[in-house]
Amino acid sequence: MPIIKIAKKRVTKRESAGLLKFARNTYSQSGEDGVLEEVFNIIGTKNKWCVEFGAWDGLYLSNTANFIRHHGWNAVMIEGDPVRAEQIRANHPGNDKVQPICTWVGFEKGVNTIDKILSETAIPKDFDLISIDVDSVDWYVWESIVEYRPRVVIVEFNGQVPNEVIFVQDRDMSLSEGCSLAALIELGKQKGYELVSVVGPNGIFVVKEEFDKFGIADNSIDTMRVGADHYLWSCYNGKIYNTLGRLGWHGRNLPLPPDGLQLVSKYRHSGREQGGPGGPGPTGRGIDLVSAEGILREIFFLRENRPKLQPTEFAERQKNAWGAAKAFMLQNREWVDVPPETEGQAEAEGESSHPSDASRSSRRSQAAATPAA
Repeated sequence: MPIIKIAKKRVTKRESAGLLKFARNTYSQSGEDGVLEEVFNIIGTKNKWCVEFGAWDGLYLSNTANFIRHHGWNAVMIEGDPVRAEQIRANHPGNDKVQPICTWVGFEKGVNTIDKILSETAIPKDFDLISIDVDSVDWYVWESIVEYRPRVVIVEFNGQVPNEVIFVQDRDMSLSEGCSLAALIELGKQKGYELVSVVGPNGIFVVKEEFDKFGIADNSIDTMRVGADHYLWSCYNGKIYNTLGRLGWHGRNLPLPPDGLQLVSKYRHSGREQGGPGGPGPTGRGIDLVSAEGILREIFFLRENRPKLQPTEFAERQKNAWGAAKAFMLQNREWVDVPPETEGQAEAEGESSHPSDASRSSRRSQAAATPAA
């Protein structure tokens, strides 16, 4: 294995990321409650209205529940699941300031956009806070908001994407890929917002006319967040190396060695065959059905050499290979929940936070019911 080191200088500035010292969870996941409180201590409130979707039960990992329960805010809480929408009302009993709406959020004009949903409420155009977190089309949802201009926007990004990369998933609500923080910063500037803090997997933006109140001289992405050290490169012979270490969210238990990602197609370079999972000989010696690389190598070998093998040998090896593949996936598909008290620390070190499987499934479902463009 070659020597691989990341020579990266930490450039995060304490004065730029100063709001993080106020991080505290009452209902939030990674300290957002405390940071958002300080944001409004600095800019003040205008109308004490907020919006959140998917709101789950109105409390779980919520970025608005603290303001509703402890500061008397009005809220529009949007949740697509009827049972959980009823739970919102149950968790805010007798509070007429909370308006649960059971519907799905879209981003195509006229198809359940935030603008359309809010137009049927009493919320003012310049309400104080919106929380956007659907684990997929967050960028498109924010882009689609044109009739309303919330003063503060907290929106989730995919922490696996390096700071330098502008990434926005396809306009397909069935995907769960998200967007990068750099993409949100670019969109925010187009809409008249500036980044003031990065808390866990969320960027917090304020309208630009309030930005000077924070005294942040430099809010460039690297001064606000320690980026993910995720690199991918190819060598002269076409071999690919990476520094991912593991996958994000789903597949996070699956170790990914530096040479664990390779092209499955073959080609020639420097007079020899390159690429593809080179397989063992037809006698079956050296077959590895334990590692992911070995299983893949065996499957591709069988696909390419079936005419050369005896039917009984092929059938037996194919059965063993696919059985090993199934066992490997079952063994490595379980989630490892990150304790709430460690999630903020993990994000500060450049890794994304991971709420429970149920939470992410709910937020993805907020976007799943509306067809893609």
